[in-house]
Amino acid sequence: VLAFVLIFLILAGYPYLMRLIQGPPPEAPVTAAADSTAVVADLDEPARVPVESDQAASAPDETGFQEIPVEADTNPTNATEALAFVSGASGETVHVRTPLYQIDIDTRGGRIIRWLGLEFGHHEGGNVQLVPGEYPERGSDRVLFRGGDLDLGAAPYQADQPRLELRSGSGPATLTLTAETAGGLEVRKIFTFRPDVYGIEVDMVVAAPTEAARSALNLTGSPETFRFGWNQGIVPTERVERMEVPNMRAVAKIGEDLHTKKRQDLNKSVDKVTGQWTGSAHYAGVQSRYFTAMGIVPQEEGTPIEGTIRLSGDEETLAQSWAIDLPADRGVGDEIAVARLDYFIGPQDAELLQAYGRGLEKSMD
Repeated sequence: VLAFVLIFLILAGYPYLMRLIQGPPPEAPVTAAADSTAVVADLDEPARVPVESDQAASAPDETGFQEIPVEADTNPTNATEALAFVSGASGETVHVRTPLYQIDIDTRGGRIIRWLGLEFGHHEGGNVQLVPGEYPERGSDRVLFRGGDLDLGAAPYQADQPRLELRSGSGPATLTLTAETAGGLEVRKIFTFRPDVYGIEVDMVVAAPTEAARSALNLTGSPETFRFGWNQGIVPTERVERMEVPNMRAVAKIGEDLHTKKRQDLNKSVDKVTGQWTGSAHYAGVQSRYFTAMGIVPQEEGTPIEGTIRLSGDEETLAQSWAIDLPADRGVGDEIAVARLDYFIGPQDAELLQAYGRGLEKSMD
């Protein structure tokens, strides 16, 4: 009997003795259960990759990620697909400096987002800045095809150079922005700067550089109209802003008629500053007491161009805007359609405006 008791004690106590010698077993890894607060990737969102913190790299969005470019669709089935932009890098800023001014151009939409007058000091220090800090998110440029519209307000342009500087006495210089559609069409916005004048020539081009792009025209039809727009408004420069606001307005010259819309009426309703006119298009612009940002329709051999001018505004930012629709002309080479508008951004100086020979000085308030 004693032998059986000893055997029982040995068998029952062995595991306990071994635990005392070896210590407790390691804990199994804990697998976190999914809960409602977990962050997961949205499958409807484009794929994103981290962007290194490098000022020379493309600017990341607020999340620190950048969209991966999508390859062009070589077989679009309708105009909407053919005119969709191939996604590209997020907007970058191109810096342009001449002896008279310095401007920044956002490649997203190809808009001028900063204009410094280097000959004009500001009462708060530095130079006069004409573009407001707040303006509508998208620009108003557009190409109207026979079979669909191409909105360029946030076009993902790529610039041929990040910086451009012109010195006094030098020749003109150009900046070319290019964006590609899924159908292979290219939209080019070409700025031509001259060192000693405030005028800037802006050419809009639609090109079909490949056979696939030319085939896409069967879906879109030919480009018929280019819309040039400025919806950034203009900044008052007086020390006492309320003294200048009554002078701020938008203007449009169609035929022999000069139309004006006061900015202070934008406080009542956007309808108060909205208008549209069609005929012999001359110019449109926004004005403060001393400065202006205008679009001037070129005339070949004095022949007026039929177009449409729109004036409007944005109630949230109190920015007035203008847009000019011009007919598309035939280009050269792979350019299937082109149009040009001359910009004048600078002081409302009667002598400078008279040089255009278009009666711009008569628009001064």
